[in-house]
Amino acid sequence: MSNATGAPGKRGGPQEQQMKIGIVGCGFVGATAAYAMVMNGVGREIVLVDLNRQRADAEAADILHAVPFAHNLNIHSGDYTDLRGARVVVMAAGVNQKPGETRIELLERNKAVFQSVIPRILSLIHI
Repeated sequence: MSNATGAPGKRGGPQEQQMKIGIVGCGFVGATAAYAMVMNGVGREIVLVDLNRQRADAEAADILHAVPFAHNLNIHSGDYTDLRGARVVVMAAGVNQKPGETRIELLERNKAVFQSVIPRILSLIHI
């Protein structure tokens, strides 16, 4: 699990600076969202969750290298239980489109992902 803090925060209101954020799905969308949040000083903690834990570990470690040049926050990989206390959860999990696959077929495959992931997220957060 990657974990550290960096340079003093430069942006964001008091609530934004205290916010814990979860990102489920560490592919291109999830990893880019996490990087953008680090660079813009959004939140105090970002938790990356992915079916492939090694991918989440690697993305957290890579993004962690930007922290000293950006904002003081904690970025790490975790599992669904680490989403407890998150004020925002970004749902970026999904499957890539296969060559020749229609958008409807892709949607059906992603439907199965959403049906698996969203209840797990909702069981841990307060709405």
